Amino acid sequence: MESRYFIDPAKDLNTKFQSVEMFVANCSPLTAASNDAGATLQYSSSLYKIPPRQPEEEAGVVSQTPETQPPISFGKDCDHIVRLESSEHIAEYLVTSAVLQLASPVWARCIRPTGFAALEQGILNDIEYPVLKLYDDDFECLTFLFRIIHFQTTNVPKLLTYPQLRKMAIICDKYNCWPALQGWKNTWFDDWIPYATEPGYEDWLFIAAQGDYAAHSKMQALKGFLIQESGTLSGCRSYFMRYLGDKSYKVSCELLPQPVMDSLWLKRRNAIEEIVTQLRSFASFITNPQDTSDNINAFFCKDVICRDLALGSLYRSLKEMELWPLINTHPSVSVKWHSSLGQLNDRIKKLRMTTLAFCKTTDAAELNITNHALYRSPLNPEHKTTLEYYKPNPRAKIYDFALYGDPAYREISYTITPCPLAFKFGDFRITVEKIFSAAK
Repeated sequence: MESRYFIDPAKDLNTKFQSVEMFVANCSPLTAASNDAGATLQYSSSLYKIPPRQPEEEAGVVSQTPETQPPISFGKDCDHIVRLESSEHIAEYLVTSAVLQLASPVWARCIRPTGFAALEQGILNDIEYPVLKLYDDDFECLTFLFRIIHFQTTNVPKLLTYPQLRKMAIICDKYNCWPALQGWKNTWFDDWIPYATEPGYEDWLFIAAQGDYAAHSKMQALKGFLIQESGTLSGCRSYFMRYLGDKSYKVSCELLPQPVMDSLWLKRRNAIEEIVTQLRSFASFITNPQDTSDNINAFFCKDVICRDLALGSLYRSLKEMELWPLINTHPSVSVKWHSSLGQLNDRIKKLRMTTLAFCKTTDAAELNITNHALYRSPLNPEHKTTLEYYKPNPRAKIYDFALYGDPAYREISYTITPCPLAFKFGDFRITVEKIFSAAK
């Protein structure tokens, strides 16, 4: 069985390989290929699409009949009614106005308005009271809050569920009453903050901002993970996808602080653009791999077959990893990668580029000759090459240098010299990894 790694010396090499110049003319990464069916399919991939708008039922826009709760009183000295109206509950509380004014400056302005109309009057238990109306607050969490500030904490849980903590944060942000819950806040937060970086807990950015935890190390870590794992905002700008490995999670933007998210989106976009620039630059270099330093115009690899092999294997790998649309366009076109920065980095890690290996010896006995194969053998200090036919040692074959950055590959064999293009490929991948890490 003929191996794809070896060249039959009996065949004409000129007909078996296409020149670099002809390959570049047909497959330039900077020119759109209208007849490239594989690329066309990749352009329609979800990697290059903005997430669709969210249906109203998924966004929570549903109608339902609210449940009426029995009145709750916090003592005989209460002098105000608080009436809660939401899509889920209708409730009335008999409260002490002095306590509410101390707990919340927002409630204080409502109870003792300056320049505004006084509160309407309402009747509860045949007694008339001023009525403070609240809308769209969570009934359960509002009840916990009123119990705490009225010093009736018997029925207040020391540990909230995460949805309860999120709803409590919304109420405290709305009425500026976190200071009144200082002791309780620390207990609630300490129970859930270890999970802040996991999927489903992204609203910690909102909770922490309102509860003076924004500088916590977990919040900084969460921001870094979101930069690396988040996709593009949806068309309705109400959610984005978060990618971890082969799984994806929908993240609502409803509570996420806009200034924080704007900063994260900017860092994500800049890192993606920088990586795509590196990818395009390397793909362009491989089409004509010359050293232009010190005004020297010399090929990194002097063998046209090896250059053809590197170029063809890299382009095939780009298509396999669905990265072809990023280079098959003009550099002035804005980047259209809509998946995460992490997915882009992972796909670049999986790129493969194959080159020929150069034998350091012409001693057939040392190579343990068994079958005919073609290798490159440097004959002088200038590293000029010629074609030599040998029966190969199992170690001596065409190597895939995609993993050459691994120290285990530094010493492949004392009889083998890597192609210089392999080093360039390794440098490119190291640069991409540095950009990815710095974004976090």
